[in-house]
Amino acid sequence: MKHPTPASPARRGSARTATLLLGILVGLNQPHPARAAEEFQNWHGFNWRIHQTTNFDASAYGEVRYRDDFSQLFQSLLSPRLTWKVLPNLDLGLNYTWFANRTKTGEFADTHRLEAEINPHVKIADWLEFHNRNRLETYWADGVNGERCRSRNRLQFTVPLKGFAPLESIYCNNEFWYEFYRSDYTVNRAVPVGLNFHVTGHTHVAVFFMIQSSKQLTGHWDQAHILGTTLSF
Repeated sequence: MKHPTPASPARRGSARTATLLLGILVGLNQPHPARAAEEFQNWHGFNWRIHQTTNFDASAYGEVRYRDDFSQLFQSLLSPRLTWKVLPNLDLGLNYTWFANRTKTGEFADTHRLEAEINPHVKIADWLEFHNRNRLETYWADGVNGERCRSRNRLQFTVPLKGFAPLESIYCNNEFWYEFYRSDYTVNRAVPVGLNFHVTGHTHVAVFFMIQSSKQLTGHWDQAHILGTTLSF
């Protein structure tokens, strides 16, 4: 029986370096936990690659989100997406997202979003990749007059792995939301660890742990601990 090739000391050191980078990134931008109300959630999504060429991708993304130990579906979304590989290290994206959120009355309120993205990425070394998703969203929500805008910036480090199949890579990221109508930084999403697995063929699955901090209008922060999966095919 063939045994996986053990990771070299250099590669293990590289993984530790990437984890340290993310830890610093998360620590610098995590809101003060002492004032946070906490809950646990589960998010599960899929990414369907509908059509792919050398420079253009068309895909559909969907997600459902549960809280209270899977007892309550409180958010869902569906998003057709177009990606243009304009340069080897730069992608442009255009998306439409329908988003449904359960309100305090138990009913679902719809939000419609148009999203434009500028996403640079670079291979820093054989063992480390950097991705920066920059998204501008214009959205229309039930019960809100007119449109609103926000920016979302996500910084991600990925460490590719060899000899650990089906595990392909580990990653960590941190995302910042800025609401223009509030002139404020309102959401921080930190993923201390995420794992990418190859299932078969073009099918992959990601498993991640996220800490989401959301700033309320009162100025207090609510915090959610999220276990999520994303199936790509």
